[in-house]
Amino acid sequence: MNTLDVMERPPVEIEEAVYLPNDLSDWVAKSQLREWIVERVNSFNWNNPELTELLRRNPEYEPKALINTIALAYLTGTFSGEDVVRACSRDSEFRSVRPKLAPRAEEFSTFRKLNRFLIMDVLHHVTTKALRSQFIDFDDFAIFPAGLRRMVIENVSERLDIARHMDRSQEM
Repeated sequence: MNTLDVMERPPVEIEEAVYLPNDLSDWVAKSQLREWIVERVNSFNWNNPELTELLRRNPEYEPKALINTIALAYLTGTFSGEDVVRACSRDSEFRSVRPKLAPRAEEFSTFRKLNRFLIMDVLHHVTTKALRSQFIDFDDFAIFPAGLRRMVIENVSERLDIARHMDRSQEM
């Protein structure tokens, strides 16, 4: 190949060269994904008076653990509530973030419906970090190009949609 061949090719935009795997642990260790998830969830304001009252009345309710579990599941390609429940008992990364009481599939579905935007925030945050760790120098890249931002947002929405469809198909 000569220099002219290289110069004649149009530059490949990063948006064209990137795909997001169904299971982000293909790119980043599951333990790292879990760490990023927990970090993001812990950054939320958990001092809302309505939430603190709800937690006081229902001490067994663990919203942080549910978000952590759902996010880890969806980011690693586990979408149906039944599969998430199985992962909670079989996978050490899930066991470290799941609720103390063994979760039921319906809990994940209900929680997802009620907390879609919180879950989307966590998925977006972690997907962006995984993408940066894979393709972009973390320190030098402050803002994603518009095409990558759109791709991450669409990917996060698709993950939630897949989970919803999987749970609906199991209800039938």
